[in-house]
Amino acid sequence: MQKKKDVRLVLYNIMKIKKQNWSIQELIDEKKTINPKPQYQRTDVWTLTRKQKLIDSIIQGFDLPKFYVRYFNNPTDGYKFEVTDGQQRMKAIWDYVNNIYGLGKLTKPNDIYNGMFFKDLPLDKQNEFLDFELTFAEILTATNNEVNELFARLQQGVSLNPAELRNAIPSYFGTTLKSLISHPFFANSKIVDRRFTYQEYLDNAATLLFFNNNKDLKAKAMSELYIELTENDAATQSKVKDLIIKLKSSLDILKKINDLIPGFFKNKWAFVDILNYINQVGAKKINVKNIAAKFKDFELKRRKYISKSANLLDVKDQDFDPELYKYITAFAKDGSLKQNVERRLDVLKIKLA
Repeated sequence: MQKKKDVRLVLYNIMKIKKQNWSIQELIDEKKTINPKPQYQRTDVWTLTRKQKLIDSIIQGFDLPKFYVRYFNNPTDGYKFEVTDGQQRMKAIWDYVNNIYGLGKLTKPNDIYNGMFFKDLPLDKQNEFLDFELTFAEILTATNNEVNELFARLQQGVSLNPAELRNAIPSYFGTTLKSLISHPFFANSKIVDRRFTYQEYLDNAATLLFFNNNKDLKAKAMSELYIELTENDAATQSKVKDLIIKLKSSLDILKKINDLIPGFFKNKWAFVDILNYINQVGAKKINVKNIAAKFKDFELKRRKYISKSANLLDVKDQDFDPELYKYITAFAKDGSLKQNVERRLDVLKIKLA
């Protein structure tokens, strides 16, 4: 199939963008050459209904927003392109053509196709679908920072969560931090990595350690961390190296603890608090078996009393425990405030000693 090209070059500093049309068939043919998940992209978040509406729009012949892909003349990982914008739409199209899902209730005049998978469409409708043209902007030359900034600008008005927004900030620290996402702790943590969950946990811990608990663990402080450690200069590299060493050392210990009590760190604040505790006490002073046993007992008791924490202040209650009460109240409401992070640390120093 011959591509219909409408080529225009747009210059943004050193960024060159070529606009052209791809048919859906061409998008399918190029699938193996497209990296759908570069580091700044979101995980799959579209609902089935949203995917079905996109396919309905194509069937009705509506124009779709432009797709952005970055082109690599000499790819090192086998991918000729990576998605800058349009990841969710591409996956919805690929999945529909592969009969992963069927259509929902369509709007007239297409209601005769209600519920149909791609394979169920009449042959002429299948061909019409595959010939549908999409507008693509191929980024021919650009720096990583320019691509990250372009992605962030394209997402304005789209509901990105704070971790996704930070992920789009061109930052030396952000790029370096991603090496810890593959740390073996997470594989056995039972933390479900939806929409950069691992990064969200690490961002909280990194912000806490870098600012020495002098800032509330809010999205603003975490963005400030990324911005402060943006440049790839010697001073920033040194700061980032020290921070990554602290985080990795703590994750190494946390993995050993989690191996003994898997799943007890699914909660973000449990993760952050124990990393904070490990750093305060010092990794060399941590007795893994002792901490695992004590934290398991502590956490089970916390879960038991989370909805009736006032009972912990009753001297007649067999589980009278004012320290646990302090932890729960600093955990259940505004857990990100620096004073509550400090209160929880004080309790853990008593409970895990």
